[in-house]
This record gives sequence, structure tokens and C-alpha cells, in this order.
Amino acid sequence: MGKKSMKRFPIIAVEGIDGSGKTTVAELVAKKMNRVCIHTPAKVYSDMKGFFRNCKQYAVPRFYFFLSGIWEAYNRAIEICNEQPVIFDRYILSTLIYHRVMLQLCGINLNLNLIAMAGFPPKPDLNILLEVDNETAIRRIRSRGDKDFDLDFERDRKFQMLVQKEMLCEADYTFDSGVLTAEEIAKEVIKKVNLFY
Repeated sequence: MGKKSMKRFPIIAVEGIDGSGKTTVAELVAKKMNRVCIHTPAKVYSDMKGFFRNCKQYAVPRFYFFLSGIWEAYNRAIEICNEQPVIFDRYILSTLIYHRVMLQLCGINLNLNLIAMAGFPPKPDLNILLEVDNETAIRRIRSRGDKDFDLDFERDRKFQMLVQKEMLCEADYTFDSGVLTAEEIAKEVIKKVNLFY
């Protein structure tokens, strides 16, 4: 990466499949750096995501629904990063890859990469991917007691692994959260963020 000539502080995204440790790592990085962590989707979007359970029926509207949440989060972040870095708990990569794989599996031919170029907010300055194996992800999801929507991971492990495989090609840095602790990953992420100064 190296230092960038920026008129603002960097935007950092922590990405990964369900159960990879995104929230834990993003919040830890933000806490250690005394910075803001923005979770996506925002609560108003999370509260409505049950409407989109039938992915085959709602794959395209679901994509645009979550895209609007990304724009809302970006607009919040761009104001904050005039004064400090912003850490995202899930951002563009998750939205793009989850829906790209979902549409492929539904047999819907829609070029999300083209839409992403024209319709997404700017990419983060640093994309961090947390890779994880199936068993660790499932154990984490079960331990946090999520509602059944998030437990879809157990019913569609193949889908999650396809998403992770595609994410691996697009991240700036990847850390195996099944091997490294959240503390170890946070320490490495902070080193990468500090390259911007």
C-alpha cells in the first residue's frame, strides 16, 4: 500500500463472511486507535432484512436495498474522516460479493461489477479480509445466539465458502481469523493503517 497523498483520513473496511470476526476486529481496531467504527448495515436496514429471506425472489431488490445502506454509511464516514480515520464493520466488498454470488446461484445475469463502478460509493482506502474455516464460523455464530436469519450460514455453507473465495481475490490484506486472535489481527491492521501517515 504505502503512504497516500490524501486530503482526508483513510477509510478502512473489515470484511468477511458471517462468523469471520468482522465486528470483533473492527471494534477492537477502532477502540485501540480511539476512532469511529461504523457498522453496516445500519439498524434500520438490519431490522428489514428479514423481508428479503427469499433470495431467489428478491435478489435484485435486496442488492439495491443494501446498496442504499452502504451509501448512507459512506456519507456518514466521509464527514468523520475529515478529522480521523473511519473503520467499517462490513462495507462495499461484502455487499458486492454476497450479491454477485447470490445472483449467479439464482441464475440471474446482472453485471454487478458494472453497477458497482457506477453506483457504489468510493472503495475504502484499505480492504481487510478476515478468512475463516466453516467450523470456526459456525461455532462463533452459534455462540452469539443470533436469530435464525444469520443461522442461514449453517444451511448454506457452500454459498458462504463461494463468497469467501471471491472475496480473497479482492482484498488488500487477508488474515486467517481461525488461526490469529482478534488482538493479533487488530495489531496488524493498525500497522497497515499507520502506513497512511
